[in-house]
Amino acid sequence: MIRILIKSDNVHTRNGSGKAAGKVFRHQAGAIDNGNDFPQPCRVPLDEHQPPYPAGVYTLTPASFYAGEYGDIEVSRSYKLVRVEEKAATRAAA
Repeated sequence: MIRILIKSDNVHTRNGSGKAAGKVFRHQAGAIDNGNDFPQPCRVPLDEHQPPYPAGVYTLTPASFYAGEYGDIEVSRSYKLVRVEEKAATRAAA
């Protein structure tokens, strides 16, 4: 399982330029923990009015994946995260 680590709810913003002029891009700092020795830093995109993810451990939702033009598995640019602890609690309750 891919784990995304979020340590802070700080949101970084930048304004688009060129074709994206007037658009605001928002993201949080995170890290991908895929079992290597050290997590790799990454950006976690946020929608325009989406609240930041609280600090914690997350994984990608199944809706974040799709079959690309040639049938390859791809990850959506606007992927969503779900807390790992919430998924474990849901399974335990079932």
